[in-house]
Amino acid sequence: MEEAYRFANQAALIAEDEDFDIIHAHDWVAYLAGVSAKRVSGKPLILHVHATSYDQAASDNVDPGILKIEKECFQEADKIVTVSNFTKDIIVNKHGVDPKKVEVVHNGCDVTEPPRHATTLRGLKEQGKKIILYHGRITIQKGVDYFVSAARRVVDVDPNVVFVISGSGDMAHRIMHQVGSMSLSKNVIFAGALWGEDRDRMYQSADLLVMPSVSEPFGLVPLEALQHGTPALISKQSGVAEVMIHVLKVDFWDVEEMANKILATLRYPVMREQMVQEGKRSLFTISWREAANKVIQLYRNLLK
Repeated sequence: MEEAYRFANQAALIAEDEDFDIIHAHDWVAYLAGVSAKRVSGKPLILHVHATSYDQAASDNVDPGILKIEKECFQEADKIVTVSNFTKDIIVNKHGVDPKKVEVVHNGCDVTEPPRHATTLRGLKEQGKKIILYHGRITIQKGVDYFVSAARRVVDVDPNVVFVISGSGDMAHRIMHQVGSMSLSKNVIFAGALWGEDRDRMYQSADLLVMPSVSEPFGLVPLEALQHGTPALISKQSGVAEVMIHVLKVDFWDVEEMANKILATLRYPVMREQMVQEGKRSLFTISWREAANKVIQLYRNLLK
């Protein structure tokens, strides 16, 4: 929190000396800096919202310091960009921002075909095990506890399924305890935080990716998995659900339905293949170039 205020002081000094046309600040740690630069320069300010305090808390029990910064800075911004309508609704309904002030620019994805890698978890694959992957932070926002609850229901029907949890976070020990208490130790693997080629190999080895987020402003992980040929089951409480068509969707809290859809994808490989084929075609409409063009147009409109 203190660093955000120090950053704001430095931004004011920089704005006094530099020549520029627009201020574009990303997320709450930079909002105060953007406001300080605007006050000094008089130039238009765009605040780009990738997540709100409500997302991070996955409830109304938000950090009051961050909420104060958000509310004050949203009022001073000339335009606010959100990564989804899901996030826009939070800003309008929770922060009281005029909806006309908010522009939605969905995140994009890389549309190039990634290289193929050797299969990870080879031993399990050779045994005919099916791999269900969660990849992301292990925090209350991400809904990993619901993922584990669904895993219990899946294993009760098909003990040949293995659930991989890739990530780290402040709920990791709680999730490990949950796995143990639900007698899932033989069916759940904690892979740690995977990045780069290790992450890509896991994407390519999984039969299905699950993103069970409680509150997800966007969510790039299912797009990344799809690039690597893996279909996804995603929370309806996410921004990416607005742009992904060929994907399964579920309310994060409905672990029965989550389990049913996981089992369905494993039973019907033709459905999985179709989700991947059609999904990959749709990625070309969700490119970073498209997102960049929308931001450029917003710049032009502000400078008229």
